[in-house]
Amino acid sequence: MCKRLLVAIDGSPGSDNALKYAIGLAKACSGALRLVHVVDAGWLAVGQELGLDIDRLADARRASGEQLLALASREHRQRSR
Repeated sequence: MCKRLLVAIDGSPGSDNALKYAIGLAKACSGALRLVHVVDAGWLAVGQELGLDIDRLADARRASGEQLLALASREHRQRSR
């Protein structure tokens, strides 16, 4: 029934609830989870005009997303036992 599940995460309470639900569903169906976090880089185009270090901002947002993915992955491993 549900062999592969795609779960978008952003650190919000709704995202956290969706992750918990998807973990339970994947466990019940012996399915696999794919976690995804999207970083919107469109706003970076105006960064230079505002005097912002856009590379530093992009790196920080990417690092934040990677941290969210790592936390979600850890939760998935813990709840899947």
